[in-house]
Amino acid sequence: MFGNGFRPIFSGRLREDHKGTTLKASYGAPWFLRLFLAFWYLVLSLITAVGLTLGFDNQDGGEGVWLAWIVLPLLLLAPLAFHFIANRNANTHFDAMLEHLSEAADLAPDTDSKR
Repeated sequence: MFGNGFRPIFSGRLREDHKGTTLKASYGAPWFLRLFLAFWYLVLSLITAVGLTLGFDNQDGGEGVWLAWIVLPLLLLAPLAFHFIANRNANTHFDAMLEHLSEAADLAPDTDSKR
């Protein structure tokens, strides 16, 4: 029902040579998620820096200061919480994908390959 933009992505390329077919793959956060999180934390860092520089000074008797000290940590932790909640079974899914590739395509790890 809901999309999970925080889910890891399994992507790779098949390359055929004289030894057989090689799959070079990666599994991890997509580039757009990394870009979003970098932007998110940059903006929050700037807000925090400006707030600390100005002392969160406002005309409401200091209520904005307490609000800022409650809201900013929540905004900093929200993406991490979403990631851990949404991807708590990601390793199980990765293992299932590797098992499926092993069974369906007779995939085996390349132990002769130099890294």
